[in-house]
Amino acid sequence: MVQQSLSNVRRRSFRERGASGLGRFLILAAAIALAPALIAAAPSPSPDEGATPSPSPTAGPLAVTISAPAFSPTNAVAVSGQKDADSSIRVINGGVINGGATSGGTLCSIPRNGDVTWNCIVSLASGADIVLTAIEDLDGSTGSAQSDPIDVLGAPTIDGNGGLSPGLVTGLGFAGSTVTVAVGGDPTGGCTSPVTATGYWSCSLAVPSGTWAVTATQTNPALGGGASSSVSGSVNVTIDKNAPAAPVVTSPRTGTVVTAPTVTFRGTGEDGGRIDVYLSNVPICSTTVSGTEWSCTTRSSATGTYAVLAVQRDQAGNYAAPSGEVRVSFAPAPTASAAPTPSAPGQTTAPADPAPSPSSPAAPSLPNDPRSGGSTDAGASPPDWQAPTAFGADIPTVAVSISRGTWALALLAALAFLVLIALPMRLLATTLHGRRLPRSPRVLGRNRRGESVPEPSAPAAPWIGIVASLAAATALIVLSTRVSDEVRYLRLTIAVAVGLVILNAAVMVVGRVVGARFGVSGRPRLLIVMLVGALLTAVLSRVTGVDPPVVAGALLGMAFVGRMPARPRGAVRLAEVASVVVLGVIAWVLVGPLAAASGFWAEFGRELCTTVALAGIGSALIMVLPIANLPGRVILEWSPSIWIATAAVVATIAGTVFVGTGVGFPVLASLAVAAGFSALSLGLWAWLRFSESLA
Repeated sequence: MVQQSLSNVRRRSFRERGASGLGRFLILAAAIALAPALIAAAPSPSPDEGATPSPSPTAGPLAVTISAPAFSPTNAVAVSGQKDADSSIRVINGGVINGGATSGGTLCSIPRNGDVTWNCIVSLASGADIVLTAIEDLDGSTGSAQSDPIDVLGAPTIDGNGGLSPGLVTGLGFAGSTVTVAVGGDPTGGCTSPVTATGYWSCSLAVPSGTWAVTATQTNPALGGGASSSVSGSVNVTIDKNAPAAPVVTSPRTGTVVTAPTVTFRGTGEDGGRIDVYLSNVPICSTTVSGTEWSCTTRSSATGTYAVLAVQRDQAGNYAAPSGEVRVSFAPAPTASAAPTPSAPGQTTAPADPAPSPSSPAAPSLPNDPRSGGSTDAGASPPDWQAPTAFGADIPTVAVSISRGTWALALLAALAFLVLIALPMRLLATTLHGRRLPRSPRVLGRNRRGESVPEPSAPAAPWIGIVASLAAATALIVLSTRVSDEVRYLRLTIAVAVGLVILNAAVMVVGRVVGARFGVSGRPRLLIVMLVGALLTAVLSRVTGVDPPVVAGALLGMAFVGRMPARPRGAVRLAEVASVVVLGVIAWVLVGPLAAASGFWAEFGRELCTTVALAGIGSALIMVLPIANLPGRVILEWSPSIWIATAAVVATIAGTVFVGTGVGFPVLASLAVAAGFSALSLGLWAWLRFSESLA
């Protein structure tokens, strides 16, 4: 074989070398491309082989934590914690079960970053035991951590900023908390208020008129151990406690007769004030003062003469004194065929009719013209019959009494009635009972010592005495309020008389029914003490001007035939008191709906119910007094506990109706008089006991 040398080796052509190089390039490229797949498919070396493995993202627990304060005085709560590098954080309100949030949305989120700590601010509503959860996401792997329970109590809110107020501030807070309002510049001018279940609070500042900066905080014993919230933002409140001047009604003037279908009332007042116009104590229209003038238009009222006055309250809610009274008459518009009559000042008259043509019929005469012999239309109501009266106009309705919270004052009035009037009166009557009056000089016959005439049983009152007494009580009740010579007060008198008849008839019917069940018989009798009580209450109501007036009208009772045990007599007397109280309360409930209606029968019904309500409740207050032959004495002798319960119920109802909120009733003067009477009774009792012990 011939040995090849470098010199004799045949060189390959360029085409051969190119083909071989291209093959080797393709093989190298394929190896590079398949290398990652081959490496991934190759098994990783086990720890036994001595190789150190690289850590995997899921190779251990995630490092997420969350911490928050146990109590936050603000609704913005700062939370923080730890996390893994290159992970994201999401905070939710509630716990996590099986990787899912149980409640609430995302409160804050931290995007993926290389930090190993995190923090953010979350907004939470006030409440107890709030749990937050932090959820970490690291390359698709999640972990979570929960915070300890958190109590949150944010600052309360204060309504308004710069608005006018008579001293009342309001706002919203957390239910069950106590809000404390502080006034800048006056440390003693603040106030406190509980927060209602609906989150509302209100209290009155003890500061004079002016602009004040107020802030508020709240505390709740169930949150943070009673710790205080943060201070709310400062709010400027303008306090206006100065009542405006009384408004003035400038049109129409007193004596004006209105015949148009509508009437416009005009006057002057304080700019921005609210004006309410009343027609004989009935509101008819409202308007706002612009500059210094106001006006409001309403439809004309029923035929009659009315008292017009205006009441104004300013923008802060302060009420002015009522305006001066203007008396205006309303009359039907004259018909086109009526002959023209002289117009009164301010009266609107119809234009004169053209002279009739010779072929036209003669103009008919006026129905009330005496020259033509015309008569009054039977279907027309006499003037003023439909006009309202002021009798009992200020009697509070049941709904108003409940909304104003007058029951607390009524309970105090009932307690004062029992302690200062009823019990001292019984003590005084017991002390004076059986004591001899000084002997009168002998004029005729002999003055026999030691002989007493037996007290006759109460006779039945003659019917003429009953009618006269009811007539007198009717007059006293009508005169307890202001009256004038108008026919509407004749309607009032009729309504009062009918009401008293109903009241006394109810007493007799109920007494007979209850007496029959106990085998007690009797006849009607006139209680002179009740008539005296009706006189005193009517006079005091007229002198003091209280409205509604305190009146009485139940004058009848049952006169027992023969001697009766205490139990049946007490039951009958209790039924008599209950009858007037129940009837009075029913009438009191009906007063409200009737006051909203108008017309003759509506006014008659309102006055009738007002009479039954006021006279019934007022009579019951006198009847429970344990003196003389009143039912209260018989009930007390039968059962003291029943008497106390009856007197307390009657006095509470009477306090609600007559005293109300105490604005129109002389509460302090009444308490002073009652306390004086109580002291006098106790003093007289003590003096007589002391003098007898020395004798």
